[in-house]
Amino acid sequence: HSTFYWEGIDGSRCLVHFPPADTYGSDASVHDVHKSETNMKDKGRSSQSLLLYGYGDGGGGPTEDMLERLKRMRNVEGLPKLVFESPSKFFVGIEERGECNQLVTWVGELYFELHRGTYTSQAQVKQANRKCEVLLHDIEFLAAIAKFESCGLELSSDIYPKEELLRLWKLLLLDQFHDVLPGSSIREVYVDVMGHFKEIQTAGNNLLSSSISAVTSKSTQGHSDRLYPVVVNTLCWDRQEVIDASHLLTAVAQHASPSLPLIQITGDGHSLEMP
Repeated sequence: HSTFYWEGIDGSRCLVHFPPADTYGSDASVHDVHKSETNMKDKGRSSQSLLLYGYGDGGGGPTEDMLERLKRMRNVEGLPKLVFESPSKFFVGIEERGECNQLVTWVGELYFELHRGTYTSQAQVKQANRKCEVLLHDIEFLAAIAKFESCGLELSSDIYPKEELLRLWKLLLLDQFHDVLPGSSIREVYVDVMGHFKEIQTAGNNLLSSSISAVTSKSTQGHSDRLYPVVVNTLCWDRQEVIDASHLLTAVAQHASPSLPLIQITGDGHSLEMP
């Protein structure tokens, strides 16, 4: 489709247009103008399309020659009629002409088949990006559980930090711009981006700790004198892994009891149960 509604998993919709000329840097040629009409996939539903012309990617925009060609093609037999207007006016026009009721709705992800994976010259950016994605996922997972378990309990109203999560997600998505991940931006961009990732990880780890505490608080109520090591699987499949618990040794020693044996890990990695 060229003009349609895109519905997300939350049910919200937005009006979408894919310019039929299949370019965002047209040279305003007769070929591109003609293709804007012949390649329009929703002729029976919408009567107009956009032609994005000019040198893009910071190339300087349209030239005088491009503008002159478009002026001469405004009313030429065999070509669509041309008008100069802004993208916002284009979308308003779709609504004013009553074409919205005729448009189809695409539900779910729009996957671009030619964008399968991204090579990069900035490995640390892709690594930090993925770590931040996992971190924000885990926060949402645990905060949602904590919110569910808090029903009827006198816990903080911000147990699910919606606004802060939204801020961090927007910051992360900003850094997923298509010139950032592959390494085709200038150096100053990556200085800013790595600072963004550090901010997300710092704020995210604080939220993660709060969410973990909220999830475990219910199960440990009435047993504040006992140590309860908790392992949380935030994925949707069973996992069997080795967990490094060496950082818990001090806490275990302080809370050692007959029901929780003291474990010492030797230098070669073996575990010994202390009497």
